[in-house]
Amino acid sequence: MASKLDTVLVGNEPLQLSIEETADLLSLRGISMDPAELHAATAGHPLLTRATMTVYGQAGTGSICASVNTAVEDFLQMSLAQSTLGHAVKDFMIRTSIPESFTLELAAQMSGANNVTAILDDLEDKGLGMWFDIAGHRRFEYTTVVRTLLLRSVKSIDPRVTDRLTRIVIEHDLAVGNTINALRQAVTLGDLNLASQIACDHHITLLVSQTQAVRIILETLPISRLRKYPVLVMALALGHSALPSGRVKSLEYFGLAIVFAGMYRSSMDPGQRIWMLTLESTAMRFIGKLDGALKFANRAVQSFEESPWDLQERLAALEPTLYDQAAIAHIHAHQFERAEELLLKALDASRRAGSGPSALLTRGLLAFTLGLAGKSIEARVHLKVLESTRWPPGMLDGYWATTFRLAQVREALDRQSFEEASAYLDLINDEMQVSEFWPSIVTFRSMLDLHLKGQVLGPATLEAKIRQANRWPLNPAGQIDLDCLRANSYLAAGQSLKAAAALTKHSRNEPRVQLTRARIALYSDDPTRTLLLTGKMDGVGPRVEVHRLLLRAAAMERLNDPAGARDNAQAAASFMKEYGLTMTAALLPGNDIAVVAGHVHTTEPGILAPVSLIPARAQTASLSPRELVVLNSFATHGAANDVAVALNVSVNTVKSQRRSILKKLGAHSLEEALAVARRQRILED
Repeated sequence: MASKLDTVLVGNEPLQLSIEETADLLSLRGISMDPAELHAATAGHPLLTRATMTVYGQAGTGSICASVNTAVEDFLQMSLAQSTLGHAVKDFMIRTSIPESFTLELAAQMSGANNVTAILDDLEDKGLGMWFDIAGHRRFEYTTVVRTLLLRSVKSIDPRVTDRLTRIVIEHDLAVGNTINALRQAVTLGDLNLASQIACDHHITLLVSQTQAVRIILETLPISRLRKYPVLVMALALGHSALPSGRVKSLEYFGLAIVFAGMYRSSMDPGQRIWMLTLESTAMRFIGKLDGALKFANRAVQSFEESPWDLQERLAALEPTLYDQAAIAHIHAHQFERAEELLLKALDASRRAGSGPSALLTRGLLAFTLGLAGKSIEARVHLKVLESTRWPPGMLDGYWATTFRLAQVREALDRQSFEEASAYLDLINDEMQVSEFWPSIVTFRSMLDLHLKGQVLGPATLEAKIRQANRWPLNPAGQIDLDCLRANSYLAAGQSLKAAAALTKHSRNEPRVQLTRARIALYSDDPTRTLLLTGKMDGVGPRVEVHRLLLRAAAMERLNDPAGARDNAQAAASFMKEYGLTMTAALLPGNDIAVVAGHVHTTEPGILAPVSLIPARAQTASLSPRELVVLNSFATHGAANDVAVALNVSVNTVKSQRRSILKKLGAHSLEEALAVARRQRILED
């Protein structure tokens, strides 16, 4: 035991000696030293303690601190001198200290020794290292202190020998799947061409489960050395992007990746150019430039599909990522059919490449895409596969499983299983929330607040949630998503004017904007305008089509066209049955839901009864925007004088607006008016 203290482990932590144990060792060896001073000098490290005792015992007298400074090196020299294998063992140890651990085969290849087993057994007996098993493979590892000392001696070897030995280690690591160590060794060697190639060929392994390790390795390099290696800059950006506090740094690296890729793309071979186009698309997406992301993504896909067969074979490891990244750009643009097409190609490429992590990532994206489009039944097929699959360690709880969790939330919402959806959303941890899909996280949380708590988020609370979640610059499509969320929240609170104002900066021809404006028109008792806004929409998915048909049915019912209302509602029912959707997310005003649901259930009685989120028009007073401001100020300040000061208007103006508010709300006092306003959900937070 005493000769192997440095190799004994308790759990996953190295054994550390206490002062009492240090005193016992001194007594056992018959050495007169102060245990407290020795323990303080060695921090209880077993090998360092034993080495210091040995050196001090040989010297007889002297400073303990001075002994510690040379203890391990002197102890190592003494141990090797006593070895039956001769002093050549030190050369063996120096050569084999380059990797963190090694197999018999690797040690023999690096040292040229024939008696590797005997050497390593002897070193273990002397407490300088230990054997251990990983996945059935026997490996040897020097103790931390010994390896640190040996690595200093590596510098004395001919650099050409060190280079050759390091490349042997890299080749071995790649062969056994230890890609992170291969990348580390390539960076240590200074061969950034090789490091870049490793990052390209093994990007799924490195960036799915070892993102932070990659970041730590690459951060040691000055950015000036990375100019010609945009792949490594991109890896740095992705590493920072997975950190809640890494937004600014990641945006800087994404921008540099775009610049460097543009500078050196023309000098690259065709395969490298395709990879660079993929990286540029990804970087463009992260900095909020969706048009640029789509352009580069489409160029990358076209270049790959038009390339010769032998080049496609060479890029087989890249193919799933190429299609995945292109698909994500189309998901953001709400071009779900194209995204689905690309993801099916990525899934096929992952199968051909035998890449399990890549297939999981792609299937999660595919389930999310299908869910957003409204193909909930198809999404369930992929979710069942993902839920029954054993994921690689750390992947299911990390950034790369975000779309899988979001797909689960979307599918549960489509079944009106709100508790289940909330449980899935709670699984999205801090690391996942830095995802570029953060607007979906905010939207789903707001929907669940409405359904589970009956809570309409006021503007201040909603904006606070958006600011808290905002990790990346919004692309135009993401801005539309959030502004439609704002508008629907205002509408659920009975504030149609504010709902309309939230959409003013967006194109009137965008389907999401059109549908939200149609809801506002229906709420405002303008069914003719609702019909105008919900005319035929080309290229939209089942979800948008169902919402369009239900809004038209409600508008026709109000216009005394029951036949038209029935036809549209029944057409929507057919879509809902085919794709596994419900009426709830259509956000119909409360006084329209019952009528439209009756038409739906005539055709498909099995479709779940809808939940009303938007109040009927008659339930809410029509206050002007200024009256809403005054009413909210009264809720905060109470007295007319205080409201006048807060709003910088005269007291008479405030009193006049108060009289108008009381009349519209049918109230006899300010307290009653505030109670009515709260019931009608027209007060802000």
